[in-house]
Amino acid sequence: MRRCTSRRVAPVPADAPTANTRWRLAWLARCMAVLGLLCALGAPASAQKFTITGYDTLTFRLNSVNGSSAGQQAFTYGNYERQRQIENNAGLNITGYLFPRVILNATINSSRYTPDRSRYNLEYRGNGLNIMAGDINVAMSGNEFAPFNKSLRGMKVEAQAGPVKLSTLLSQERAQVATDVFPGTNSPGPYSLRFSPIIDGTEQVRVDGQRKKLGVDYTIDYNTGMLWFQQTMIIPATSTIEVSYEYAAYGSNPGILAGVRGEFPLWANGRMGLTYITQMSDMDSGTEEGAYRTDLFIGDNTPMVLTLRYRPIKRIVKITLDGVPQLENVDYEVQSLDSGIIRFRKVVPAPPGPIADAAPNLVVDYEIVTTSTPQEMRGDRAIVGLDGTFNLNERSSLTLQFARSGGAPARSGNALSVRGVTELGRVSLNLGYRDIGKQFAAIESVGFQQKERALEGNIEYRATDHLRFSGRYINSSRPSTGYYYGSSSGSTDAEDILLRATQASVGLSMDYPKLPSLDIQHQRFRTAGGSLDSSSAMTHMNLRYALGTAIQLTANLDHSSNQDKSGTGLDASSFTQRYGASYTPGSRFSAQMDFTTSTTRSTSAGTSETGGTTTATQSTKAISTTNRASGASLTLTYSPFSIATLTASYRISDSGSGGYGGYGGYGMNYGNSYYSSAYTSGSYMNSGNYSFGNQYTGSYYSPGSSYSPYTSGYGPSYSDYTSPLSGMPTIRSHHSDRAHAVSGRQEGDGDTDGGDPEPGGGDTDGSTDTTSTRIRSINRSIGLQLTPMDRLNLSINYSNDLQEGQLAGSDSRSTNVGLGFTYSPWEILTLNGQVTRQRYTFLGAGGSSKSNIGFMGAQVGPFHRFTLHLNYQTMTSNTTTPSFTGYGGYGDYGTGSLGDPIETGGGTTSESTSYDTKLDTVTSRLEYPISQSRRLFTEWQASWTKGGGSYGMSSSPEDSLRLSAALGIEFSLNKYVNWQMDVRHIRYTDANNAERNYSGNLLTGEVRARF
Repeated sequence: MRRCTSRRVAPVPADAPTANTRWRLAWLARCMAVLGLLCALGAPASAQKFTITGYDTLTFRLNSVNGSSAGQQAFTYGNYERQRQIENNAGLNITGYLFPRVILNATINSSRYTPDRSRYNLEYRGNGLNIMAGDINVAMSGNEFAPFNKSLRGMKVEAQAGPVKLSTLLSQERAQVATDVFPGTNSPGPYSLRFSPIIDGTEQVRVDGQRKKLGVDYTIDYNTGMLWFQQTMIIPATSTIEVSYEYAAYGSNPGILAGVRGEFPLWANGRMGLTYITQMSDMDSGTEEGAYRTDLFIGDNTPMVLTLRYRPIKRIVKITLDGVPQLENVDYEVQSLDSGIIRFRKVVPAPPGPIADAAPNLVVDYEIVTTSTPQEMRGDRAIVGLDGTFNLNERSSLTLQFARSGGAPARSGNALSVRGVTELGRVSLNLGYRDIGKQFAAIESVGFQQKERALEGNIEYRATDHLRFSGRYINSSRPSTGYYYGSSSGSTDAEDILLRATQASVGLSMDYPKLPSLDIQHQRFRTAGGSLDSSSAMTHMNLRYALGTAIQLTANLDHSSNQDKSGTGLDASSFTQRYGASYTPGSRFSAQMDFTTSTTRSTSAGTSETGGTTTATQSTKAISTTNRASGASLTLTYSPFSIATLTASYRISDSGSGGYGGYGGYGMNYGNSYYSSAYTSGSYMNSGNYSFGNQYTGSYYSPGSSYSPYTSGYGPSYSDYTSPLSGMPTIRSHHSDRAHAVSGRQEGDGDTDGGDPEPGGGDTDGSTDTTSTRIRSINRSIGLQLTPMDRLNLSINYSNDLQEGQLAGSDSRSTNVGLGFTYSPWEILTLNGQVTRQRYTFLGAGGSSKSNIGFMGAQVGPFHRFTLHLNYQTMTSNTTTPSFTGYGGYGDYGTGSLGDPIETGGGTTSESTSYDTKLDTVTSRLEYPISQSRRLFTEWQASWTKGGGSYGMSSSPEDSLRLSAALGIEFSLNKYVNWQMDVRHIRYTDANNAERNYSGNLLTGEVRARF
């Protein structure tokens, strides 16, 4: 199981108040205080009603350590959680009425690891007056050219006076907005977004223009910026994925937002609205100082793959395991600085004792890239908007919307839209026109707004209450660059070309009772301008049918075809089929099955030369590639008896042996992605809240295709599609140090060299280009739970996993077998134990890891008021690493790949090594209550470690003994609060590395509250 926390080391976080913004925050705080006092007038005491949950731990420590400098360092990293003299970690959730009309919502986290997760706000609900202050999510709608949906820190006031509605806003920005666009990888993912951590709930995800739902179509890890689609939801390489989101922009200067909107009736059948929004931000791009972070992990007895929280990453500063510095390219390798992925080449042992009580033993210190504000988003800007809706009759209406942006000559532009809607019996008609000027500059906000001039028509015919037909046509023109507005996306420095696009679609929807539900939609697109001339067609069918209450059937069919008539030409098509079935005849048996297959074909023109050097002739021929990706999952649950439950599952995802073929879809050099399948599920610790992440193995690769400025989205913001066709991409796998790559990095570039090769042939950053061939994951598991008697539980689990991806040496096959039991023969005795056998084989470059793990625990008591806890843990492992060729040429922290046959930067080659590690730990705890609310305890632990790799400071493997003894007392002040104090002595000796020996005494006092 992997658990991770993160803390900030230096400098002051970018979201902390600066000298220029402290007065604004103080003003907001005074406003909140005045609001609370006004609301308190006349409020009865009985009005206070809260729901409060949370925890608070206040710790005081004194440490005394004897040893050399190496020993002192060993103590520091081996006892990482016991360094600060005074520390307070708290997580608090408060919801309720502070006064009759005042609501307090607070999520407060004072942990040093996640200080950016605290949120609080006050809300006043009066008669026609609503006020919100603090950390708020603001959505100011009404004018489509000033759409505002963002997480802010400030105040919003809404007032209703008869028919007039007024909204005002004043706030400080908490985050920046980014929009990532990238092609599918013939797999469900994961896909790595450019920045993290992401502000919870701010993301919008689309695939081929279709909005996806969180928890239904995809899941996302807000800490690491990893996006997963459903296990059997294959996203072909011909599809386009768009993600717009807010992220914590460390290093950037927060801006100030102010806005006001008023709505009022116009005559008897109309309504008008006025909007004014201004964004005040510094011209400075933000701090250039380095920002350092520390992530903590708990070893899980596997060759772990770590995903760091804060990205992008400039360099890895130091990694220590149980206080021992780890060597890059020996103990671990950096798979990607962009995505923060680190892969260990050896087993990472779990801390001694029960994993539930374990403290992090793996520490990663790193420097992140401070986020600079994009040039196009710097400086002040403002938008004035006017909109109106006029009801011509009961079935017809006309809507007009206008906006003008200002703040600088390059940001002065107009936007206009006119839309008419009418109903003629069973027919609904919708006709719209919109014109967004090239210089129009919107306020930064999440979404997919696009700059264009478009004419659109929609029609819907309701034949019956259960049968509907629809049609749509759009004709538009737009610039080829910078077509997204209101967010940071790709570079806009390329030559601007006017593109013309058409889109047409027809659809059918049928949902008769007792018959299958059917939805069919067919769309056609064409884009032309400059050297681009491409067309595409898409057909989607969804079928759902229920046979009684036991059987549910679903089918989804998607076909797309794309043709590029410019240049040498490129034709591509894909056909994706997904079928699902569930069968639940009763409570004892259930079955769930999903199957997906996706076939991608592409044809391009290739030129070949024949003849001698002076009489050579050229001929053109078609080059065709075909790839088939597939995915399937099957889960069975069976309870033949009340005492037994059998669960079996099989999952497979295969991008196909042809990989991407010649087609990579639409790309902007970001949206890096690596694919693997979870083999262990653990809790990822963050912000005092626990969300479930996954432990990955496998490899990292980047689908960053060469950026074409002539390929962009088109259609209005509600057109639900982005053109997928682009040029021939190269699948790139990069190994680079941020210290040498950041300065020339393009905004929105997921690679580290700016995307295109440097003039003169070849990249200059030491990276290498490889072609993806296959991305595959297979998981088989079976588990049996038995309860033969009331006091005995048995479990047997088996799993087999295969990960196969891009980088040599990262592919692996693993087998895990586990046996466990819990037995309570008497009230005063509880026994539990577990035996696990794990085998990992690294494919391609070779290497393997084997481990056998055993755990036995017993709890005796209360017996004559004594309670005794005994635990024994043992692990033996063998790790074999193949020869390694490093790239070199990257300063202090170069990266590399296992078994890479090419030495590109003067790297060094290490020999194949094999080493054994043995760990044994014995832990005991004896408790004795001296009163109803007080108890004494003593703890003793001995941990032996032998073998393993070298420390870098010494060529000798570890042969150590760590002894720990403690004596303490615990008070229960009430049912919510405990107080504990203990004195602990630690002695560490290493027979082969005496310079690391140390002894220390620790005095710890701790107050813990949970409610």
